[in-house]
Amino acid sequence: AFLDQVTRTLAGSSTIYRWQHASPHDNQPLFHNFGDFGQSYIDHFQSRNVWVTGSKATARTSAVLSSEQIVPIEELERTEFYADWMRPQKLKHGISCLLHAGQQYSYHLGIIRGPEFGAFAEAEQQLLSDLLPHMARSFELGRTMEALQRNVHALHSAFDGLGVGVLLVDARAKIHFANPIAERMLREEPVLRAAGGIVAGGIVPAAMATIGDRAPMAE
Repeated sequence: AFLDQVTRTLAGSSTIYRWQHASPHDNQPLFHNFGDFGQSYIDHFQSRNVWVTGSKATARTSAVLSSEQIVPIEELERTEFYADWMRPQKLKHGISCLLHAGQQYSYHLGIIRGPEFGAFAEAEQQLLSDLLPHMARSFELGRTMEALQRNVHALHSAFDGLGVGVLLVDARAKIHFANPIAERMLREEPVLRAAGGIVAGGIVPAAMATIGDRAPMAE
């Protein structure tokens, strides 16, 4: 949805891509709205994109950089990338915004548009510069959330394989997670029950983990 909004605002198709410093040919799109051309880029043209594989591209330092600053138009027009990937889409001018710079990889927002709109003007570059801190912060939050989701999935998988019932509860005994064995126990065991998502009962024949500053009381 964000890329579609960028497209409407700046009249260009867009992508968020990862660029490996040691191997510029590896510039894998993470998201894009190029349709079928996006897959052909992944399959073939990412290694032929002179904007990210050329000698000037590997030395880039600017946060917002137009394609003309990397490769002159007359040089671009002589490349396979332009002839077989850009021109069929009626694209000609690009711009790149640095979202995150790491030791091995950097992440960029790239926008490409048609010749009828011309190169990205100074005002448009300034707009992207003004938006860049917000885009970068959103990107970092997204990466953090993805990492947390992967960790939670791994934790759930580990609990599922323990062979015992596991409940993850907070200090009020509110259930935040129950593995399949614990869910069965909540349904079937008379000594363990949950009312309104709050665990209660007698001696609990299961491992119980807690969230918060204290464990719930159990009889």
